[in-house]
Amino acid sequence: MRLVICLLSLCLVVSAAQAEEVLVNGGFETPDSDWTITGTDGQWRTDNVHQGTYSIVLGKSNNDGSAYQTTAHNIVAGNTYTIDFYMTISTAGRPLTAQLYYEDAGVQTDIPGWSVSISSTDTSNGTWDQGTGEFVAAAGADYVGKPIGVRFHGAWNWTFLDTVSLTSEVTTTEVPSIVTQPADQSVLLGDPAEFTVDAVNSATGDSTGLTYQWKKVLDGTNDPNVATTQALSFPSVALTDEGSYYCVVTAPGGTVTSETAALTVQRLVAHWTMDQADFVDGAYIDVSGNGNDALVGGTIDSSVFVPGANGDPAGAVSIVSDPNAYATAGTFDPGTTPTISAWVNLDAGVTTDTCITAKDGTTGWDNARWDFVVQPTDDAIWINTSPSNIGTGSLLDLDPAGQWQHFVITYEADETVTIYKNGVAELVYTRTVGPDTDGVVSIGARDDGSIPLGGILDDVRIYNYPLTASDVAQLYVNEVGGEVCALAPVMDFNDDCEVNIADFAIFAAQWLDSGIISAN
Repeated sequence: MRLVICLLSLCLVVSAAQAEEVLVNGGFETPDSDWTITGTDGQWRTDNVHQGTYSIVLGKSNNDGSAYQTTAHNIVAGNTYTIDFYMTISTAGRPLTAQLYYEDAGVQTDIPGWSVSISSTDTSNGTWDQGTGEFVAAAGADYVGKPIGVRFHGAWNWTFLDTVSLTSEVTTTEVPSIVTQPADQSVLLGDPAEFTVDAVNSATGDSTGLTYQWKKVLDGTNDPNVATTQALSFPSVALTDEGSYYCVVTAPGGTVTSETAALTVQRLVAHWTMDQADFVDGAYIDVSGNGNDALVGGTIDSSVFVPGANGDPAGAVSIVSDPNAYATAGTFDPGTTPTISAWVNLDAGVTTDTCITAKDGTTGWDNARWDFVVQPTDDAIWINTSPSNIGTGSLLDLDPAGQWQHFVITYEADETVTIYKNGVAELVYTRTVGPDTDGVVSIGARDDGSIPLGGILDDVRIYNYPLTASDVAQLYVNEVGGEVCALAPVMDFNDDCEVNIADFAIFAAQWLDSGIISAN
């Protein structure tokens, strides 16, 4: 859409579309009183015209002259202003100059650089030369918001001016804006996954004219391109797909970059059996295959290996007998929704805080990714993480010392934290992992060896996703056998973790019972 404002022969064309060349023919059909003509010989003539019936003579008989007009259009920052006119002169080489100005309180001020000068090279009657110039209004300039005008100045010897137009084009900047950011995805190996980004073009209000470039985070400078569609799809996720992705959305007038979203392949990222058979060269081997071997804190001998939770001889590590048996496994990070699982057998003589596993070290335990601590004297388990920097949660029914207990902690995306004991959820909190992604992962103590576990440690696992209650229960029974009621059914009236005829009998026995009391 264009808005054309014509002041008789002088026209302003305001384009509400993307900037493009606009030409408005403004030939003079009659003398135009909006023009002020100065100079001794300035006048309207009909004997030499380019278009229309009249032209303006600016100077003759060795006199210079001018013609000017101030428009009603106020200069807009960012607009493109184009002056276009025709001139002819009886003497070659004499210039005609068009100067754009702004008017403020009746005072005309030339806009520096906004002028066009041309000289005729052919003085034959009826030969006209065209002058044109294009200028962009700068934001913050003195002339912004002031009326724009044009002044023509001609040298002596019959300088004719005709067919004048001044255009102002609004260049609508088509820039994209993101409405919906891509969200993190966590899926099993081989499952599909998809990132989407919703964006609109500021000029159209929809996605018209937008292009998309998805990138995978590498180093922030040389991030590889991966797709050019609005949605980034993975039909069957592979381990090589894991990483962070973002989308650069482009419109004709600019680009915008989305937030980064992580694709996580749900899996076991570290598993230390704590068996003597998996202890090699001073390290507990990570049998998950991810290479996160845990190096012990000092020299240990075979006496630290004792029977494990499942009865296997030399299947666990007694850290209480040798604190050097704790270990560190580097700074790998399982993300914001991990699961941490460990079997613990606390010693009867332990009366102080004792650490099962932690990921901290760079900023202190109060900002730890996690800090899984047992307080035997209080029958409590604590999770020390930011932002509150205090212990969270307690299990008030820790088993007596000398018994194996299976502890699991899961972190959900909705900030739900669940602590399981022996396959059953005991406590639920609202909490996230801490910010210390670069902290050192340790087992059997904090990374500096402090508050070592006062007991025996077996089968430590870290997953990069939250296990379900059924998953946790399965871990428990796989180790020690038997069965556990992970999720009690709603209609289980006799608390045997099953819904059967016995529960129906309880239900039927109360069928049509009523506790309603009515007025007499």
